[in-house]
Amino acid sequence: MTPLVWRKGWAYFRFKLPDDLASKPVPAVWPDDLSTLVNASRWTLKVELWKSLGLTKKEEQRAKRIVAAKVAETTGLIKEARSLLARGPLSAMSDEDIAAIAARVHADRLAQDEQLRQRALAFTSPAQATFFAFPLRESGSNSKPTSPA
Repeated sequence: MTPLVWRKGWAYFRFKLPDDLASKPVPAVWPDDLSTLVNASRWTLKVELWKSLGLTKKEEQRAKRIVAAKVAETTGLIKEARSLLARGPLSAMSDEDIAAIAARVHADRLAQDEQLRQRALAFTSPAQATFFAFPLRESGSNSKPTSPA
């Protein structure tokens, strides 16, 4: 079967996935670049890929060129999916990986905390901002408060 299918004058790319991959469950960790192979509602690999090319019968030669490129791309995705499924999930992590993840989580939490504090301290009017401002006093004097320079 050819991957170029014509329906009512419109070109479609149709590619049947190999039997060893079709309808297989997808692991919990799956790369985004392989998401075109995944049925999102069942979280399994698709049986077939269908994609409208948006071309009419008048552009048949262009459709054939696009389909040839899509076949090569899909074949590469299938090879990558097979290697990922054969390799399986990582069984161990290095200390450097753990430290990098911990640092990223720590930085994310600090950033979230900073955003929360900024929103909590956001004032709607300058009068509120001056009400909550803490003036600096010179040491040893009872003079008027000074603002930072």
